[in-house]
Amino acid sequence: MNATEVIIVLVYSISSVILIWFYLYYFEAVREGKPKISNEGLPPLSVIVAAHDEQENLKKLIPSILKQDYPEFELIIVNDRSKDQTKSILENYRNDTRISFINIDTPFPDRDPKKNALLQGIENAKYEHLIFTDADCRPVSDNWLSSYGQIYSGSPNTEVIIGYSPHFPTPGILGKFIEFETTTTLLVYMGKAIKGKPYMAVGRNMSYTKSFFKQSGGFSSFINVTGGDDDIIINRYAKRNHTKVNTSPESAVFTFAKKDLKAYIRQKKRHLSVGKRYNLADKLFSASYWMSLIVQYGSLISLIWFPKLIIPLLSLLLIRLFTGMIVYKRAKKRLNLPLTTVMLSVLEILYIFYVVSLGTASLYSKTTKWN
Repeated sequence: MNATEVIIVLVYSISSVILIWFYLYYFEAVREGKPKISNEGLPPLSVIVAAHDEQENLKKLIPSILKQDYPEFELIIVNDRSKDQTKSILENYRNDTRISFINIDTPFPDRDPKKNALLQGIENAKYEHLIFTDADCRPVSDNWLSSYGQIYSGSPNTEVIIGYSPHFPTPGILGKFIEFETTTTLLVYMGKAIKGKPYMAVGRNMSYTKSFFKQSGGFSSFINVTGGDDDIIINRYAKRNHTKVNTSPESAVFTFAKKDLKAYIRQKKRHLSVGKRYNLADKLFSASYWMSLIVQYGSLISLIWFPKLIIPLLSLLLIRLFTGMIVYKRAKKRLNLPLTTVMLSVLEILYIFYVVSLGTASLYSKTTKWN
């Protein structure tokens, strides 16, 4: 091999090692990680949901939370400027002492609407331990709250618990890609947290204490930013020794995938726009994964000019894909995830286009909306 061919094989080998390292070190950690739990002295919990025009979702979410098998909890619904029948639906629960609701009629100056809604819920919460989810989510089990309470009870110094939130199975290639992207994202952030370096979470299923929120300054440093109520606060303030990851399959909270591409792009641009506020180390960490994928598939173009590299490059690719398929399948079984692994290579190529196009667009996006 000449010098150019050696460089191509070397770079390709490095990208393969990086991806396999992600699989075996971070992804596998999610399958093996189990925090210490206890059923004794379960703390009371405050469940907080910020909702804007969510009447249909609240009809299903509220009963699913109120039937949780947990000794003491409250449900706080913050009705943020809804124009539908949300207020009427909440009135139906006025006699249930477990549920309270806060109505916000006008926006608060210089505050992102969702953060303002969550802040109102946090300030009005009766209990120290807070659980967060969204109106369009559904706990997979009546033991959802128990899975959090047991961690707080088993590890009393816990300040933050990171959960996971897959999408309900959705037909079509967009649905398969959403399942893959969601699974990859959760395996990365959960695995990194298990390894002692929490850097993000999803607001659809997470928890922290009111003391943690107050001591860290809460949303004050990014109160006017759309998004980040979940990942920025974890990225900046969560401590390795006080953060746990909830990997119990009964802790999952499922949500509905966007049904059309335009809505999905709008949602992901909002999510990705927050990434530019991560610290540099976490930016580089995230980039190392998708840059390695780009190298894996982009380097195959070099076969046009260097055909004799087909054996070493395809051998490395197949080894890496085989390792990835095994790890994804093991994670799917451990967490009860909806995921198709037979299309792994196709989904990865789509993932590259997703990261490059939407990631670039989000860097320059100035107007993103919650609802």
